[in-house]
Amino acid sequence: MQDNRRRDWLAILDEFGPQLDESAASERLDVFLRFLGDEVGWPASEYWLRQGDSLTQVAESHVESVVLDTFERHQSTFVVNIDWTTVREIWPESDPDPRNVAWIQSPADSRLCPRPEAIREAGLNTLIVVPVPNGTYLQRNVLLWDFEARDEQPDEIHALKIAAWMFGRFLERDETPMPAVAQPSSAATLQLDPHTRSLVGPGGGQKLTVYEWDFLSILFQHAGEAVSFADLSQGVWRAPENYVGRAVIYELVARLRPALSRIVSGWRIASVRRYGYVLEHAS
Repeated sequence: MQDNRRRDWLAILDEFGPQLDESAASERLDVFLRFLGDEVGWPASEYWLRQGDSLTQVAESHVESVVLDTFERHQSTFVVNIDWTTVREIWPESDPDPRNVAWIQSPADSRLCPRPEAIREAGLNTLIVVPVPNGTYLQRNVLLWDFEARDEQPDEIHALKIAAWMFGRFLERDETPMPAVAQPSSAATLQLDPHTRSLVGPGGGQKLTVYEWDFLSILFQHAGEAVSFADLSQGVWRAPENYVGRAVIYELVARLRPALSRIVSGWRIASVRRYGYVLEHAS
């Protein structure tokens, strides 16, 4: 039965990030699909990849179910024309956010869904299509299925978009060498090392989490300039400030400050009252 209780999506996503971070590149897709099932609660999750002019399923995860076993065996051999992902009802051309999510009730009756007979036979009554952004966002999609007719939940849609973005970000990092990050001026002894994802200086080094790396990267790039809570929330979590919550940012800064003071003297993360933070050098 669908759980209509309000869920703490931020806490769930905070657990998901470290799971991705600690997984090997070859394991991340399985971690993502299991997260969508175990933590978000979808009985079946599928990962579809663009190959030429079509989409094919390359991985899936589902609960123990005879009908889902049959359904997923058929899905794994199915090919969908790439035009399917450009249907206006899923990604309207006027939509300013290309990472839109399609929440489809009664998918067997929707013209958006191929194979209606198989969907009806499996008894599936809700489908979500979640694009995984990677610059060319139509190349990868996650499909989520449920037996129940689930009402659209804006908070869950938002959480799914963030989770998909987090997964896509790791894919990009696995596929592309991590670029060097601009250092603060007059700080040759302080740097972010992209090879080890560490903050290093005369006092040693500190391996960073993904969030810590992104947070410091933004401050480094704007060294000496105040960066707002809103910009930090978007840059690190790709979510509005009111969704991330300042308590999460406060906790991250509290972890970084001791490491920064231990590694190098003179540099600090200073608070800008009611606005954000600045990476500054004591002259």
